[in-house]
Amino acid sequence: MTVTQVNAKAKRLQQLNKLNRPSYIIDEVQLIENLTRCQSLQSRYPIQVLLAMKAFSSQTYMPLIKQYLSGVSVSSYNEARLAHESGAHPIHCYSPAFEQGQFQALLEMVSSITFNSVGQWAHYKAQVNQYPAHISCGLRINPEHEEVKNPLYNPCGPRSRFGVTINQVQKSDFKDLDGILCHNLCGHSSHELERTIMSIETKFGEYLSQLKWINLGGGHMLTRDDYNRTHLGQLADYLSDKYELDVYIEPGEAIVYEAGYLVCQVLDIIDNGGLIAIVNVSASAHMPDVIEMPYRPHILGSKSAGKTPYTYQIGGNTCLSGDIMGEYAFESPLQIGQPLIFTDMAQYTMVKNTTFNGVSLPDIAQLDSHGNISPIQAFGYESFVSRLP
Repeated sequence: MTVTQVNAKAKRLQQLNKLNRPSYIIDEVQLIENLTRCQSLQSRYPIQVLLAMKAFSSQTYMPLIKQYLSGVSVSSYNEARLAHESGAHPIHCYSPAFEQGQFQALLEMVSSITFNSVGQWAHYKAQVNQYPAHISCGLRINPEHEEVKNPLYNPCGPRSRFGVTINQVQKSDFKDLDGILCHNLCGHSSHELERTIMSIETKFGEYLSQLKWINLGGGHMLTRDDYNRTHLGQLADYLSDKYELDVYIEPGEAIVYEAGYLVCQVLDIIDNGGLIAIVNVSASAHMPDVIEMPYRPHILGSKSAGKTPYTYQIGGNTCLSGDIMGEYAFESPLQIGQPLIFTDMAQYTMVKNTTFNGVSLPDIAQLDSHGNISPIQAFGYESFVSRLP
């Protein structure tokens, strides 16, 4: 990012300090920058980039996203329907297990379906074949190669429920299948992907030449400045040249990387063995990966604990004791009512948030290139009570 771009972004973000309600903000400029990087990759190499809607689903931004990417990947009927009604085709679908009552409706919306097990493929094969339009079918594989350290996010760990291992399949299982899906990464670089591809070749190499496509899943941070997109493209070249495969990836976080913010306000400040600021958003309810990953999201204008005179533990407004975002240092004391802005808050927030404790869902708004903030969604009591018995 150039100095001019950095200054322009800082100027746009100043507008967020004017908000007086908890709000997710989508930075349209950064989103387009991410999409442009994906589009450039697709134009240079034989690789197709899909948006993984499990990370970021949006009927508002789908018309923009579909201009840059090669489609979307979905994991459920609801995601498929949102994509279909937004015109985001083609739609690639995978689920650990499909529900019989929804499967026919999925066939009417998707272009490909990947099954998690040989049993699921056998169960639905006749239904797929009877459908008048061609649905490209694949099987998820597990090369038993681990790159993810956190067991909560490791799809190839011991007793994984995702995909078939080499000892669970035989050659006849791939008859009538067009492709395979392997998802093995979580925020990784192209070098971890290369090791994964080597593992796929070692375990499943004899089947690759009889297939039409390979989906290398998500977890690729290809829009980050330090990501080697040339290397990723070369890996796609390799698979395309050697096996004549169409190559897909389906990043989620990378599409909206650094394109989202969560604005909150300080409600109270207490001192209990150190300063504590309570804000009107919740790590547990509004940014659950902070607790699940876990990780410490950045707050604009803050530094690491102890780096400046005033260090605060920032905590949410629920009764969960662990509803804590982390320790942050500031140049001057925080004030009640002061806005705080968490960064990189587009992925796995709006799609995962809850109204635990009856806390209100943050509004959703858009920040454009001129610094204008436009509302997209607002939530109140009805959003809370409509989800309850």
